[in-house]
Amino acid sequence: MESARPRAEPVTTARLTEVTARMIRERGVEAVTMRGVADELGVRAASLYHHIADKDALMDLVLAAVGEQFGSTFNAAFRSVATLDQYLDCERRVSMSLWDYYLEHPGVAGLVLDRMLAAKPRPGPIAAAVAAEVEALVRLGVPVPDATRIHETCVRWALAMLAAETAHPQPTHTPDRRLFADGLDLLLDGVRRFVARSTATTPDQLTEPATCM
Repeated sequence: MESARPRAEPVTTARLTEVTARMIRERGVEAVTMRGVADELGVRAASLYHHIADKDALMDLVLAAVGEQFGSTFNAAFRSVATLDQYLDCERRVSMSLWDYYLEHPGVAGLVLDRMLAAKPRPGPIAAAVAAEVEALVRLGVPVPDATRIHETCVRWALAMLAAETAHPQPTHTPDRRLFADGLDLLLDGVRRFVARSTATTPDQLTEPATCM
């Protein structure tokens, strides 16, 4: 008599996220399919649609997980910023943390960038961290449109660089952390000058705590 097939574990958001993230890490974003995720979970592909709408929704789960990992930490860091030097140091630390994370998760940086360029809503924790970063610049006297532009410029550069360096699970070259760090320094030097123009003050003055009204 043939033994009964073991029942698959229940499909949960956590398992969907874990499996999708692992498939991206091991095979790349393009290799992720609903059928492939269903196979990894040990369920029929048709039954997966009772839990998730489509591949885009799977990608959104991964992005939400990234936000959960970094969002609250980045949010708190930017909320403590009181000078331009503190802002630039925070931006540098955040960017280097992202380098380390995305290097361990090939393909995800490109996914985040694609979502951003398509103007899709960011997960809550990421949206909160973005707001905290923009608000930090506003506290320094930077107008909201300029503060938003600084954020968009920095994050698009970082994600584009990270996407290029970590696009594939088996890269044909060794990702260059030093090159990323040097490029980041050049970018942040430009941010310092941009902020000085935007606030009609000198970079040295911006190292003093800003007065909040």
